Amino acid sequence: MKYHNSQGFNNFRFPTEFWLICTIVGLGFVYGFNIGFYSFRMVDLILVLTIMYFIFRNKSKDNSKLILFYSLLVIYLFVLTVLDFENYSHLLYAKTQFGMLMTYLTPIIYIHVRETYIDISIAKKLLIIAFIISILSQFGILTWGESEASGVADLGLFLNLGTSMRKYGEIIKYQERTITIWRALIIGASFALIFVKTKPMWKIIGISSLFLQIAGGGGGRGGLVFVVVTPIIFFFLLNDDKKIKIIKKISVAFAISAFFASIYILAPLGQKYVTKDNILVTHQDRSEEILVLFTGGWDEASRIGGFNARTMGYEEYINRIFSDWFIFLFGVGLYKGVGFVYTANQGAHNMILDIWSLVGIIGLFFFIVFQYYILKDLINILRIKNISNNSKVMLYSFAIALIYFYTPLLFQAVTSDRSFMIVYYLIAGTLRPLSKSITEKKLEV
Repeated sequence: MKYHNSQGFNNFRFPTEFWLICTIVGLGFVYGFNIGFYSFRMVDLILVLTIMYFIFRNKSKDNSKLILFYSLLVIYLFVLTVLDFENYSHLLYAKTQFGMLMTYLTPIIYIHVRETYIDISIAKKLLIIAFIISILSQFGILTWGESEASGVADLGLFLNLGTSMRKYGEIIKYQERTITIWRALIIGASFALIFVKTKPMWKIIGISSLFLQIAGGGGGRGGLVFVVVTPIIFFFLLNDDKKIKIIKKISVAFAISAFFASIYILAPLGQKYVTKDNILVTHQDRSEEILVLFTGGWDEASRIGGFNARTMGYEEYINRIFSDWFIFLFGVGLYKGVGFVYTANQGAHNMILDIWSLVGIIGLFFFIVFQYYILKDLINILRIKNISNNSKVMLYSFAIALIYFYTPLLFQAVTSDRSFMIVYYLIAGTLRPLSKSITEKKLEV
């Protein structure tokens, strides 16, 4: 089915079934099944459907360069697969190779989705789903993946419901990375309601929602980076009043950032209502590990436990990548799953180093090209002016959700996680069609 917009372009319908699959997998009723040696996950249907759409429909001229780069990536991955053929004698290597190959083919989701049609009504439906899933998580029914980023306060305990709500979650066992997309969207909406000019009631809702998301204990250090950086970025982008002096802008931006950072670090709901498995590892503990980097330098951070796994891993990966010209150019191969398994954390936990180690600087080049287009779509959304506040809330909800995804990309080993990369490219692909539909509507008015 095609839609015709005001400028005469053809837009294929937005793939609603993608989000249906994300909802099913996020709720955890179905995980997947084995096909021979391959473990087929429900979320893999998104990748399979995308490939089918890509093959059986017309291609947009706007995406011609992206399609060319993707075609070159496919050829490059095929060559690497052939070169690694001698390692397939072990079934585990063959299974890992195929799984990683599927993971590195996921950018096609971004290419397809950015050509589709999505408007505010669709965006609202997705945010409603995000709200429902977030509520289920806050009551302790859905817990996987929710606390790993920032820790979530358990409303079931807060309302003295004990484990009564959790008993309904016993049949929900297979939550996967798809739940990340709903968490990202609800956090994006919370920030958007705060930043955009909205009624006081919506401000209170945004602040309350964000408070529940970041005030729980446990969580990771990357969450702190997110809540510090995001307010600064958006304050400068939204506040374009030239009459306000730059010093005042900086002061206000950092004050807002410090406020959210304080909530995150202190985690007032983290002592009693935390959902993190290890309640002894609080946001404050994690934050202090990062501060050592600034007070004691890189060597001190590498010596002290916690953050040292990152610093040691980064150093080791860089040294090994540059130690061999073949690894520098082509990597160690996808059949290993991670570049150097016997380093700290069994991986660099950084998107650039993890990709570079597996497929070399040539493979990294393709990833950077896709990042260029994704960040370009993000910047274009943030530059849109003179639209309604309702439209701004929608745009910024999705834009901030994408920014949220960069926390695990920078600090977690997610580039080897097919489920994460699928939903990452899915959310990235929504930015262009959403901004396009809103700007076209503005022109029609």
